[in-house]
Amino acid sequence: METLVNNQGERMWAVLNRLPLFAVVIMVVGLLSACQLNLKTSTEYLISGNEYFKGGDYKNAEKDYRTALKLDPSSATAKNNLGVILNEQGQYDEAIAVLREAIQADPKNAIAHYVLAKSLIRKGLYDEAMQEAQTATELDKTEPTAYKTLAEAALAKGATDIAINAYRCSVRLDPENDEYHHDLAKALGQSADVDGQIAEEKKCLELNPENKEAKTALEEALQQQTASAGNGAHNDTATPDAASGSPRVSDARLRVIKPPH
Repeated sequence: METLVNNQGERMWAVLNRLPLFAVVIMVVGLLSACQLNLKTSTEYLISGNEYFKGGDYKNAEKDYRTALKLDPSSATAKNNLGVILNEQGQYDEAIAVLREAIQADPKNAIAHYVLAKSLIRKGLYDEAMQEAQTATELDKTEPTAYKTLAEAALAKGATDIAINAYRCSVRLDPENDEYHHDLAKALGQSADVDGQIAEEKKCLELNPENKEAKTALEEALQQQTASAGNGAHNDTATPDAASGSPRVSDARLRVIKPPH
């Protein structure tokens, strides 16, 4: 073996001696560059992946996160980041698998729980999505996105009360986010709380006057409110009581759901 190594070294040296100097320099630089590339760590790939992600370059972000995970298969951060980028790109099946691994590696990672919930919602797995989102809110009570995700899962299941309470939490945590007010308004509208819906749509438009969806929803809610008021007045004056023949006051009331303390 030693003789073979020596013979190979002698042959390489003979080849280098026959090459022009500039060619030798190019070869050496290439070898050094290759060595430098191979020395890039998992953490460095995570950092570069994050930069791509911030810039909206999801494909390169995914590529770097995959490389980071390949270099360090036990990295909970690499699994989390890869799962997040897969969810952003609509690759929900793989996102679910990767995020479950991330949670197994770090069960207290609230982000992994609520991003997993988002992917589960997309796949129609609402019960599990609610569980994951609920866990995220318990792990990090200051993360409005976790409450928003819980609300989305609850609405998908038809649990409007839970959704409204969750949206109220997200609004309290980030009151300057116009979309949170709009989301809450839509949920209130589904619960027949038109007054509450109108109030939240107005807050949304105060924060962002260009929110077209909120403008349209507010106009429709105001029309509904006016129509309801007209119907109520008509019923109060023109609907006879079956027993006495006197006008009967409608007993219909809007349901107002208070936020949790």
